[in-house]
Amino acid sequence: MEKSRDTATVLLKTELSATQGREIRVVLAEVPPNFTGSPHYHVGDEVVCLLEGAITFTLEGKPDVTLKAGETCQIPAKQSNFGTPASESVKFLSIQVQETGAPSGRLRTE
Repeated sequence: MEKSRDTATVLLKTELSATQGREIRVVLAEVPPNFTGSPHYHVGDEVVCLLEGAITFTLEGKPDVTLKAGETCQIPAKQSNFGTPASESVKFLSIQVQETGAPSGRLRTE
């Protein structure tokens, strides 16, 4: 059965010991083929590491970024973005660094 939407599983959320007031979140995202995400942002910097498939990230005001398995990119804090996978499903790690206690997850862009 094909998934109709993306899923995100938080693998780790912890405070950073050497950087007071900051935390890191590691999230496993799984996106079905031909699914277009909605524009959103994260309050902190995000590093994406693509594990499977290919995906194009659209970043507001910047050139699109296309990743294949094994490639990474960095999305700046509060940068509006969304991803569109190619014809196959994708899996990627989203590694987010933000202020401790800041809103977690994706915040919709208005």
